[in-house]
Amino acid sequence: MLHRLAKTSILLISLVFLLTSPSLAQDPGVSDTVRISSATGTPGGKVILSVTGYNDEDLAAVLIPLRFPSSSLVAESISYIGSRLSGASIQPVFIDSTNQTLSFGGVYFGAPLPPGDGLFAKIYFSIKSDAVAETVVIDTLFSPPSVLTFIDPFTNEWTPQFKPGKISIELVNLPPVWVPIGNKSVLEGETLKVLLKAKDPTFDPLIFVVLNGPPGSNVTKLTDSTALFTWVPSFVGPYSASGNPFKANFTVSDGVNFVRQDVTIFVINKNVLPLLVLPDTVTSPAEVNLNFQVSASDQDKELISITSLNLPSGASFDGLNPGIFNWTPSEDQVGIYQVGFEAVDASGGRSTDTVVIIITKAENFILSLPDVEGFSGEVVTLPLSLVNKDSVGGCQLLLHYDPSALVLKSVTRTGTRTQNWESFSVVLDQGGNQGDIKIVGIANLPNQISTPPLDTGQGPITKLTFQISENPIFAGFKIPVIFKFTDQLDNTLSDHLGNLIEQTSLTYKSGSVLIKSLTVLLGDINLNGFAFDIGDAVQLANYFIDPVGNALNAQQIANSDVNQDGITASIADLVFLIRRIVEGPGLAGLVQGVANIAAGTAEIELQRRSTGTKVSLNSSSEIGGLHFVFRHAADHAVVPEFSSQLSDFDAWYSDQSGVLRIIIFNFKGNSLPSGSWELFTIDDSQAKIEELGVSSAAGYLMQSFYHELTAVGNSGLTLEQNYPNPFNQETQIAFYLAKSDQVRLEIYNIRGQKVKELVDQDFAVGRHVVRWDGKNDSGENVATGIYLYRLVSGGGSMAKKLIFIK
Repeated sequence: MLHRLAKTSILLISLVFLLTSPSLAQDPGVSDTVRISSATGTPGGKVILSVTGYNDEDLAAVLIPLRFPSSSLVAESISYIGSRLSGASIQPVFIDSTNQTLSFGGVYFGAPLPPGDGLFAKIYFSIKSDAVAETVVIDTLFSPPSVLTFIDPFTNEWTPQFKPGKISIELVNLPPVWVPIGNKSVLEGETLKVLLKAKDPTFDPLIFVVLNGPPGSNVTKLTDSTALFTWVPSFVGPYSASGNPFKANFTVSDGVNFVRQDVTIFVINKNVLPLLVLPDTVTSPAEVNLNFQVSASDQDKELISITSLNLPSGASFDGLNPGIFNWTPSEDQVGIYQVGFEAVDASGGRSTDTVVIIITKAENFILSLPDVEGFSGEVVTLPLSLVNKDSVGGCQLLLHYDPSALVLKSVTRTGTRTQNWESFSVVLDQGGNQGDIKIVGIANLPNQISTPPLDTGQGPITKLTFQISENPIFAGFKIPVIFKFTDQLDNTLSDHLGNLIEQTSLTYKSGSVLIKSLTVLLGDINLNGFAFDIGDAVQLANYFIDPVGNALNAQQIANSDVNQDGITASIADLVFLIRRIVEGPGLAGLVQGVANIAAGTAEIELQRRSTGTKVSLNSSSEIGGLHFVFRHAADHAVVPEFSSQLSDFDAWYSDQSGVLRIIIFNFKGNSLPSGSWELFTIDDSQAKIEELGVSSAAGYLMQSFYHELTAVGNSGLTLEQNYPNPFNQETQIAFYLAKSDQVRLEIYNIRGQKVKELVDQDFAVGRHVVRWDGKNDSGENVATGIYLYRLVSGGGSMAKKLIFIK
């Protein structure tokens, strides 16, 4: 009805124009105008535009057609209320949303619209919710008869000047909306996958993060609105079922807004069966010692016992983990044997496996190398053994190993059956072939004191010592050490008369070096299968005092990084280990993570005196442990005298060959408060620090450094560190004079400005103490911060730092 009326009105206005045959005229006076206002809106909102006009003559009709070229806008209505056109006889309104046009105006049949300036109408627009950001110009429409027109009572018509408006559509950056996740559960050792999904009202790409995810967890972006969270909980330790429940704080962001969703994860205990590790098949000749290792691992880190099920006669198994099967079969035991082993964990989980052992008939002469194992970087020895049923007066051997995985350290006959032979030569890389070892031995040379050949028997005739490569790529591989054959003389023997014992008369058994993979059990330093026991702490502490006599192997080193900062066997690991033993699985430091790593700074001060060196500590936070290595002249021993301030602490030391090692820690997990502490004095004024490690009370390495102070000139002036430090009420500053002198003690700020003069007077020989209450020369409290105190005497000057805290 409204549109029908509007159409009728527009036709009526047009009819008026046609019937009166208006003539095109110039604006008779000052230029009339029609002005459209501008507005800004957001998707789903509304805007109002004001249409104002000016005329300096009477008007009988006004027609204003407009165009709003945007599918995001909907013209809802036009209002004349309170406008200059509110008294018009006809107030036509025409809205064409399809073509995005509208027209309105006014016709006066009686008194005309008088001259004036003001509001003609208000246009109400709504903005669609899916609108995009744009600026829409509201312009006039020229589509006869719909033309912007003013008509006076004399039917003169003209087009006023027009000023377009605009509607700016701006997108509001609304926060993303999470799709609810809910709590999750997962079995130990299995992968938890959580789909993270959110919607952004403004279609911005989203970023997903987990703020406190457990170690090993990961968030992978899938699309602009989804990501995948994955985590595999451990079978043991704080990130297994024993650490339940786990809180994951997921956050999604559009780059401006952040929305968080907290999820609780429950880890369900899962007893994983132990895994036996043993060879599939072993072949060995009779009369030769056969041994191999049997081990078992458990992802639950439970203690495992291994038993043998059906040992052949004469064979033994030590029942350890790893354990050694040992057997020297006799000639009447030639055949095939199946030997079973069973591994049982503490929860009763059982696994069994079988080794096939093939015993072959032995020749009269047997050359054999054993199978040994070790970790990367370790040294292993392979004895080359000979079983002979007749005398042997010489040998010519050719062996080969992989030099990329093994480094040959030595070939020796000391302690073997050939140690008294008159000739024994070793050629490495024989013929230019890397990894070849040629050994030629002769028991008795002509014109020498007679040396008897080897009697019937068995045992090593030489020993090969290798260092395993530290390259982790070889871990888990068995590196062969073999008898190599290039001609008929390789790996042959001769009897006591020099007659050749050919290859066909010998049995050969090559050996190998198994480079063991590390299965890390953090905290198990003594390798007893249990992590975080007091024995682990004792073994690690002994390592600091004597790293040679109490050396840690590769497995122990890997297990020592208990604070997981990537630095193995540090004083911080010892402190963390003790805290874990004392405080149990709920150790706060385990969940504080990286926040504890940067745990302040520690400054070590060495005061050099003619009688020795005094070592002090100034720290910004609590100290859990310290580790020192001093180098001094090896012609005398150095004994530290520990300060009474350390009476509640464990202080260990050793001095060997000019190296003094000291550790200060506490088996009860106690710590030194922040501030200044006297640690110890050593009776050597020249000892140099080679290693220094300082741990926070939480068990993380601190930034540490040291500096030296030496007595000044002949005055014997010594300035001590203030105590307490930091302080907030009063601190004491002590100094020592070897002779009477005038002394000035002043406080400066870090900009070099003098804050307070404490003393300026004569002092007698000896130690003196001056107090400062944190006030300046005006009696006002100084600001919190770092200050310098400077001591000046006739013999020189010294300065130190202190910290004042309000």
